[in-house]
Amino acid sequence: MKPKTCKGGIWLKADTDVLGSSQVWYSPPCKLKSCEECAKKRRVSTVIRIMSCVHNHPEINWYFVTFTARARVHKTMTSAQSKRVLQSAWSRLRKRLNRRFKPLFWVKVWERHKSGIFHLHAIIGTGTTMSQRYIKENAFETGMGYQIKRIPLDGNRHVWYVAKYSTKTNIEGRAIDYSQNFPKLEAGAPESPLEWQYMGKVDIHATIDYLTRLGIELTVLNDLTEDEE
Repeated sequence: MKPKTCKGGIWLKADTDVLGSSQVWYSPPCKLKSCEECAKKRRVSTVIRIMSCVHNHPEINWYFVTFTARARVHKTMTSAQSKRVLQSAWSRLRKRLNRRFKPLFWVKVWERHKSGIFHLHAIIGTGTTMSQRYIKENAFETGMGYQIKRIPLDGNRHVWYVAKYSTKTNIEGRAIDYSQNFPKLEAGAPESPLEWQYMGKVDIHATIDYLTRLGIELTVLNDLTEDEE
């Protein structure tokens, strides 16, 4: 029996059962932001892509960093204006990071406060140590607020957090961005559960099994899984 899919999606029967299920189907995610079913697939894809990069680069120092806007932005600017200010500041900061750290990996997402003002979350990987003082001073000098929080990456918690905001529908434009050198996963590859679906829904446990076989430890957080919202 063919499982249900979203209005913009299609299902194709798989030739082989590579993940141990009796009935496996293949469905590429649609491009509709409003489609929650495909948003679940993209969140899982995001988690696998980031965790695979972290796992494959143990020599890199990985951090979770939150960047905020300055006080005047909160007081005088609209939501759209705050995003433009932060994006411009991030562009300048990113150039500084590229000059200072070799190699440099990053992925960033937007989060909007209830007030409408935006801030940024980023997972940053650097070839050498990136101190709290360095990132705070350089973020402020490039136009961000001084309330910058840099902590070592907790993959289970922070990666799922980034994935959660990668599919938010209250953000105009791209919700998530990667550095150019951030490794991509081959969509639809038989050994990857990126686009293999069980009975019409993302199987998080299959994703965990796949990452475990790669040697990547991952725990699903109850408030950040496919059952959120």
